[in-house]
Amino acid sequence: MAPPPPPPLCDADRTPSAHSRTVTEGVWCFEREFEGQDCRPKVKLIIFDWDETLTLSTFFQQTTASGRGSAGWNEWADYITLHNFETPFVQSAKSRVQKLRELFASLAFDPETGDERILGILTRNNQGSIACLNLLMMAGLHTHFSALWCMRHTLPNSVFRKADGSWASFTAPISEVYDHKADVITSMCKNPETWFPQFKDNGNPLQGLRMEEVVLVDDVRTNFQSNSNEKPKILRYCKVARYDCVYREHGFKRDMGGLGAKTDRDYVIILDFVRKPWEYKAVLKAQCIERPFPKSEMRPPVDLVVFDFDETLTVHTWMPPDRQCKTEIGFRLPVDQLAHFTEYNFASPYAEYNRVELLDAMLQDLVGPYEDRNGDTRTRSLAILTRNEDGAVAVLNLLAMAGLDRHFSAIWVLGTDPEAGAANGVYRQGSEWRTFELPARRDDMEPTKLNVLRCVVEDPKVWFPQLSVNPDPSLATLAGLSSLASIVLVDDERSSFQGAGGEGDCIFRHCEVTRYDDDNFRGQGLVTHMGGLGAKCAEDFVVLQDFIKRPWQYRENAIGQDEDDHCFDSFMHVPNAKSEVHLVRQHPLEEVEEDNLSPMSRRKARRTRSCPGFAVEEVVDGH
Repeated sequence: MAPPPPPPLCDADRTPSAHSRTVTEGVWCFEREFEGQDCRPKVKLIIFDWDETLTLSTFFQQTTASGRGSAGWNEWADYITLHNFETPFVQSAKSRVQKLRELFASLAFDPETGDERILGILTRNNQGSIACLNLLMMAGLHTHFSALWCMRHTLPNSVFRKADGSWASFTAPISEVYDHKADVITSMCKNPETWFPQFKDNGNPLQGLRMEEVVLVDDVRTNFQSNSNEKPKILRYCKVARYDCVYREHGFKRDMGGLGAKTDRDYVIILDFVRKPWEYKAVLKAQCIERPFPKSEMRPPVDLVVFDFDETLTVHTWMPPDRQCKTEIGFRLPVDQLAHFTEYNFASPYAEYNRVELLDAMLQDLVGPYEDRNGDTRTRSLAILTRNEDGAVAVLNLLAMAGLDRHFSAIWVLGTDPEAGAANGVYRQGSEWRTFELPARRDDMEPTKLNVLRCVVEDPKVWFPQLSVNPDPSLATLAGLSSLASIVLVDDERSSFQGAGGEGDCIFRHCEVTRYDDDNFRGQGLVTHMGGLGAKCAEDFVVLQDFIKRPWQYRENAIGQDEDDHCFDSFMHVPNAKSEVHLVRQHPLEEVEEDNLSPMSRRKARRTRSCPGFAVEEVVDGH
């Protein structure tokens, strides 16, 4: 006789996290400066957050207490694994769980030294360590981890894996340290045995552990540095992207996450980071390169310069919360707010010069007429190609706040949320901007910037609708685009320049922009994934101008492909699901505690990233 189905349950109400907003795709990895950095210390310990890092979001069956109290509960395992771990956003021959298993197996072993790396989980999930362990077991991921610690008051608060593979509960000294992950990890370095009981009698592979030998993978940026008296910082970390979406039958959910939930590149990047974290230090100057391409000896001129927006034109993107900003071309804020948003998005707090003025002057120089090598007068055009859920109108309005929109001919946005009614394209006809729909991509084409620019070369009029209306003589060179070599891409993400087809599958001419993190950007605390052309060095503007005029002087002789790339297939297996099982989303303790606030206090708490006196939405570009 079949067991009765679980009682029907409705989805729980949720107070979303306020730490991140409108994140699209991609993990961000970073190594801070520390003493002895040049010695390149190896990574020994990798700690993962749980909610929205290992899970896309955490869902439990609402009335099933057995999942919280005893290890090994696995009722409705396939269905619960599907909703917690599998992604509907990446089509792949392997499930996300399979990819995670492969990733963890690779992370747990250093191929150069043969040493083992230790993996652990540090969470604030309000259901406790055993409940999280049971979900981990359902997915078959538990064998890769040595311990799981839950930062909650209920005891025991942690579990560890014994030598025989079984798991046991214990009480980690979480109550003895300041309530922050950076402080907890500092305590682990001082006394690993109290956090890994299995190492007390069987040798301690983490003896003498230092903070620079630890990587924290988390979706909450405030977990990377503490405000305690000691103010410890995570020196090597990976920030997992968050996003809003309609998720399965659960409806619209804010602040979802999950390593690899939106792109398989996450697995490649995090594995590469753990193996070579010293290659992910801050880059403080723009780097321009021309890669080999057919007939490069002909030195073709640059006819189109395409800029990324987030952390390339902006230093960091802070979007006004007004809906009109996303839907109405020409939307303007009050004067005082306009000055704040211009300052936070485009001005540099690191330099004495006026970044907005220098950026404006550079863009004006790039679109001005010039004489080519044959003595003919030519002009260049500028466009923006970016990823942003708020759409092209929002990007345009933010650009217009700084008076920079007049230099561009079109804005193309990938990843726009269609349910929000946001346009994914705008173009300029004279002084007037109009919306248009970007061409639908082919089913066999990945939505990468490289592929978009290939399409632009194939049919410029589809991407610049003004060419089919009343062609502006200054745009004449656009109609004659002949190859990718006629385009320069300016971007802060190096992955934007390379395709998946080998060394020749790339943007031939590109400029990689400054990238860095700021421990306390304009009093807002740690802000990850910062950038901005000329934000740290005024020389960026001169270098880019010279590169666009004479790219052959920046030629690279050869392109290398890293043999350590961890490749993943591209279709997803979906386990069998029981539609009668109803799950409830669970949240870290800081989100549960926010539920107890009044509506006014809750809104205030969600504005932790606001400009002084103004509510903003942070937008982090990801790829």
